[in-house]
Amino acid sequence: MEVFGQTSKLNRIMSDDALIKKQYGTLSQNIILRRDQLIVAKNLAEIPAKPEPPRRHNLKSVRKDEFAIDVSGNYRLIFKAFDSDDNLTTKPENAVSIMITGIEDYH
Repeated sequence: MEVFGQTSKLNRIMSDDALIKKQYGTLSQNIILRRDQLIVAKNLAEIPAKPEPPRRHNLKSVRKDEFAIDVSGNYRLIFKAFDSDDNLTTKPENAVSIMITGIEDYH
C-alpha cells in the first residue's frame, strides 16, 4: 500500500527512518515496523485485527473514519484509509492507501 503523512512534516518524518528515530525515540523501532507492514500489505485487510499487534481497529465517535494499529502498550499509529479511487473508506479490504494522521496515546 501507499503510506504517506497527513502533513508535509509528518510525511517527511515517516519516509525517513533516521527522522522517525529522532522524533519518537524508544517508539521508533515499532513505528518503523508498523509502517513497513502497511507498505508491504496489498490492502488493509492483510493487517491482523486481533489478537496480537499490530491489532488493526476502527476508531469510534468523532474519529469514526479513522483506524489505529498498536505501536506500544498505549501508543497507536492513527490513519485514514483510501480506496483505489482515492475515496475515504472504512472497509479494510478496499483500503489501498493510508494517510497517517498521528502517533499518539489517545486513551
